[in-house]
Amino acid sequence: FECAMPASMAPVGLQTSGRELREMLQKSGLRLKTEGAEKLDFLVWLADQVKGSIEEQRKMHLTLSELGDFLRREQLDSRQLDAKGAVSGLLALRRRELRRLSYDESRVREMESKDACFEQALMRMPAKEVAGCFGTDVAQSPKLAAGSSTQVPCFDGVGAACSAGAPHAAAPPSPSTCSTPSTMKGRSPAESPSSSSASPCPVAGASSASSTPTRMSAEAKESKAAAAGKADSNYFIGGDDELDVAEEDFCPSIVPEVFT
Repeated sequence: FECAMPASMAPVGLQTSGRELREMLQKSGLRLKTEGAEKLDFLVWLADQVKGSIEEQRKMHLTLSELGDFLRREQLDSRQLDAKGAVSGLLALRRRELRRLSYDESRVREMESKDACFEQALMRMPAKEVAGCFGTDVAQSPKLAAGSSTQVPCFDGVGAACSAGAPHAAAPPSPSTCSTPSTMKGRSPAESPSSSSASPCPVAGASSASSTPTRMSAEAKESKAAAAGKADSNYFIGGDDELDVAEEDFCPSIVPEVFT
């Protein structure tokens, strides 16, 4: 007949591979030749390295989440441990493996005595200082989240970025689609072209508005109709004294001339 192993019986020995233990040791800051080293050697070195980093307040690349995953994989504790609990768990795991392998009793007792003194000092340390010795987990950028798309910044007629909250679906305008500045020296805001005639941030689904100002005197309209060939390259600004201004004067790459 087949004999089943009790579910509560834990596997014997370290379940983490030697390669993973070596990577954790390197992240703790220790650099040494590890050829021929066993898993227990990596565990002993790792525990000593973490202890030294906390005593000297030295930053490690090893993160708290990596250490916690390692302890759960070794079935030491299934809870989500804080920094102090994770360090104590690492020392307890080392003592467990040393006793299991019937290591040198005198050395085991010496380690247990040193660990006890260290853990007493650890309990008196601020939790923030202990956690600060571990590396920071890299969070995923919102732009790299699944389903997100890179937004193209939108610019107004003079090269300034659009205000927050506006749709960002257009690239900076080319010289052929330059819009008129909202104000000019020598004219009041009421006489300046309306900003609503050419929205710098096009809304999805809306047709593109013409950059020609909507406010135009009757005489300007007649002049524009009479000079059809000129109307393609020039536009007129209405007011008490009308000005014929070339469109390229308001391109973002060219500084607007001062009108008096």
